[in-house]
Parts: sequence; structure tokens; C-alpha cells
Amino acid sequence: MIRIGMVGMGGISGAHLPAYEKLADIAQVVARCDKIPERADGTAKGVAINIGGPAATALQATAYTDYRELLADPEVDVVDICLPTDLHAEVAIAALQAGKHVLCEKPMALNVAQCDRMIAAAQASGSIFMIAQCIRFWPAYVYLKELVDSGKYGKLTSAQFSRLSGPPIWASENWLLTPERSGGSLLDLHIHDTDYLSFLLGTPTSVSTRG
Repeated sequence: MIRIGMVGMGGISGAHLPAYEKLADIAQVVARCDKIPERADGTAKGVAINIGGPAATALQATAYTDYRELLADPEVDVVDICLPTDLHAEVAIAALQAGKHVLCEKPMALNVAQCDRMIAAAQASGSIFMIAQCIRFWPAYVYLKELVDSGKYGKLTSAQFSRLSGPPIWASENWLLTPERSGGSLLDLHIHDTDYLSFLLGTPTSVSTRG
């Protein structure tokens, strides 16, 4: 049984928790952490976001309000980081140094320097470290990848991707609309497309950007 400790019980945790419930034969959430005690213990109403309803609350798990206490819990094998982007590097590195495996929400961090520190910590720890880039696992995108790789309909010559979303007003303390914390829509939202295109076609030889 893989024992999960979740750090951050806001909106995106509502997408992670149902997934763990579907994997109940191999994974179990044993610890939850949030600076808001009612979110940590599951008594607060969950936060609905643009990809689904609020997180499930009926979980038997140890509640923490300090992520460092969760990292010290020997019952936790994997730390699932569902925090604002500006906190990813700090918590991921601490979790890796504590000997935990880490699943971290996208985007990885706010800048390359933070990403490099996270990668170095993962390499030094020997633990598994993964960024939760979900798009490449969604069925329609998996199918497109299969079509391109197989050449079933010939060679792909061009593609255009658009991603639209209303203002993310559900974020705690409005962090998603605070560029210093989220990186703005380019980093937080468009990262889905850049990740998938790299997965679909490989690393580009050149990039042209207009802003």
C-alpha cells in the first residue's frame, strides 16, 4: 500500500482525492496538511474549481497545519503537493530531503533556478519526483499521440492549440491572479500546451514568441 500525504487542501486537491479513491487497492491518503485547520481535518467545505467539484472530506487521515510535521510522519511514503506555485520548490525540496517520493502540481516552479534546485534534490535523494502534468494522460490527448506516432493519417504538418479559462477567482488569497505567486496565465495555464507539445513532438529546435 502506497501511503499518501497531501500538502494543500484547496481547489486542485479535489482532482487528486477522487483519483486516490479509485486506486484504493494500492494507495491511501493517510495525512492531510493545510494552514486552515478545517481544510486539514476535512470539516471545511471543499473548493470547486474549473475542472470539478470540491474535494471529498470523508477521509480518515492525520491532519496537520505545518507541512514539516507531515514530512516527519513515518507513515507517509509520498508527498502530494497541491500548493500555490511559489511554494512548490521549498516544500518539494524539503520532502525529497526527508526521504519521501514527491508528486508536485504544475507548473514546477516560478523560474529555472528553482526547478534546477528541485531536480538536484531529487537526484541526491534517489526518490521519485514527478510534476503532475495531467494533459498527456487525458484520453483524447493520448489518442492524438498514438495517431501522430503511428502515422495513421500521414505526417503532422501543423497544429494550433488554444486554451481558454475564466478568471480563477477560487484561489485562496487570490494567489492565481497574483503574478508573483502564480506566474500568470502564461506559466500556470499555457504550461499545459507547452508540456503536451513537447510530449507529442519532442523538444523544439527553435521557439518564436510574441507577447
